[in-house]
Amino acid sequence: MEKKRILTGDRPTGKLHIGHYFGSLQKRVEMQNSGKYDMYILIADVQALTDNFNNPEKVRKNVRELAIDYLSCGIDPKKTTIYIQSMIPETAVTEDELVQSASMALAELTQCATVVANSSPRFSLISKVEVIPTGKRMYVILMITSNGTIKNKVCRLEFDLTNEQLEFFDNFMQTNLQGLALEDISDDLFDNIKTALGTYMMSLSPLVSEILQLSKELVAQDIMVKGEKNLLTCKDFNQNEIISFLDNKREIMKFIDDTFSGLQVMFSPEQDSFVIHNSSIITAPFSKGGRNVGALGLIGPMRLDYAKFIPYLEYFTQRITDLLSERDMDDED
Repeated sequence: MEKKRILTGDRPTGKLHIGHYFGSLQKRVEMQNSGKYDMYILIADVQALTDNFNNPEKVRKNVRELAIDYLSCGIDPKKTTIYIQSMIPETAVTEDELVQSASMALAELTQCATVVANSSPRFSLISKVEVIPTGKRMYVILMITSNGTIKNKVCRLEFDLTNEQLEFFDNFMQTNLQGLALEDISDDLFDNIKTALGTYMMSLSPLVSEILQLSKELVAQDIMVKGEKNLLTCKDFNQNEIISFLDNKREIMKFIDDTFSGLQVMFSPEQDSFVIHNSSIITAPFSKGGRNVGALGLIGPMRLDYAKFIPYLEYFTQRITDLLSERDMDDED
């Protein structure tokens, strides 16, 4: 009879106590020893970082303490698989999730809105381009980059492609695009690629055009806003202006382009085109591999406590930089 599989676990945020034992650990040991189950226990250190972003050392220390507690309660590694979330690449936090976690924590701490301008995709390499047939004259183009970003697009052609054409195209894309930096993508490059298709140019050039569009979308700087409710509930602002800003948030990029050279503080009277009047924006860059790859900012009323909030922002951007650098070193090891 096939065993049932059970996945359970804990976040390493502190010491386990008697409540944990009677609430779950005792039952886990019973199920483990019954021989009826394949047991997996997750130490969810990545998840723990979502509300312990400013204290990663606490999480790291508690990973070991949690494992010791499991063993002392009777969890047997010969019968139960214990694994650490961050050690499994498929479950590890992505860079975007890390920055998003920091942005949410900063919004909660300051009761302001936060904005992230992430330029890291432009420094990524194309890892894979694949065309997948999905129906009559219908194809899905899949693109994966070195930073883990996955982008896809449905493309409808005027005729079906043969297996020979698909195989040629896969090999051609692997030779001409794999390993290419997204920042090197250009219309001229893709025009040359279309010409190089030779006799296949007529049938395959529509796919090349769609891949160019995907590449441009990946290079475009991404804008993410968190803590929107803090803007909507602030009496200093006009709610209609807030709604307009949230609908057109990419417009903020022109105000934070200079952020990549250092800390910036801007006020709405100085930026007449900024839709939220009576507001201020504080932004600072974060880095990876010695290069600025994004910016984190605060949006709030002009009466902000700048002496308090600027150090908060600098702390969070430095923590993001440190964590991204640690990931780079781990990848090299």
